[in-house]
Amino acid sequence: MTFLPIVARELRVAARQPSTSLLRFLAALIAVVIWLGLLGGRYSNASPAQIGETLFGALSSLLFLLSLSAGVFLTADSLSSEKRDGTLGLLFLTDLKGYDVVFGKLASTSLKSAYAMLGAFPVLALPLLFGGITAGQFGRVSAILVLTLLLSLTCGLFMSALAVQSRSGMGATFLFLFFITAMLPLIYWVVEPVPETIRRLLLWPSPAFLFSVAGNGSLTPPELRAFYSSVAICTLFALLFLLGASVLLPLTWRDRVRVGSRRKITRRGP
Repeated sequence: MTFLPIVARELRVAARQPSTSLLRFLAALIAVVIWLGLLGGRYSNASPAQIGETLFGALSSLLFLLSLSAGVFLTADSLSSEKRDGTLGLLFLTDLKGYDVVFGKLASTSLKSAYAMLGAFPVLALPLLFGGITAGQFGRVSAILVLTLLLSLTCGLFMSALAVQSRSGMGATFLFLFFITAMLPLIYWVVEPVPETIRRLLLWPSPAFLFSVAGNGSLTPPELRAFYSSVAICTLFALLFLLGASVLLPLTWRDRVRVGSRRKITRRGP
């Protein structure tokens, strides 16, 4: 049997669809339009380095927000919708395992968003020509955008494996991402009596902290250690979400089928 057969099928289907290439083109086109719009709004006396830094910050911030919200709209209802339709049981009647379904859903729901981000990366690199950013900044920010997208999508999958209704999965995904992105840094600034070494632990799970550090031109050794520690924690979160969804999905779909069958029997009664 092919390893991850659903993923292989989704990749083959996406490779044959004209919309895949069209989406990359549209993403790059939209990024260019935004880039030109921001470029036209700058003052004429600004230096090229200032223009490049401003354009890079604005476009990367927009991509960060889109990556962070991808899980809420793309994967938070992907598995729960299968529960409501009663189609998960058909998949588990075959030799498929929980991780086959989870990785297949991840590929089918996130492939186009990943292609769109790849299409926007060349436009994001244009400020390098102005001299406002360094190659290290571009590399770090690009890596963090990909990691943020992965974290958001896997969080949505995990919440969808637990939920049945779409509102529950989307709401739980939004609350978790909002907590680690905004609330943990806020607690860091509010809680001052705690030692600084302990307070910094609140920042490491935050994608916003990663994004802000990645955009710095040069990082000191302490900043580099904090950056790589934060990358490790966010990557661990994404892996745990995938593992949790793969383990929980074969256990949660059965409960939904039994409840649905009882409801149908009740409706048929006198």
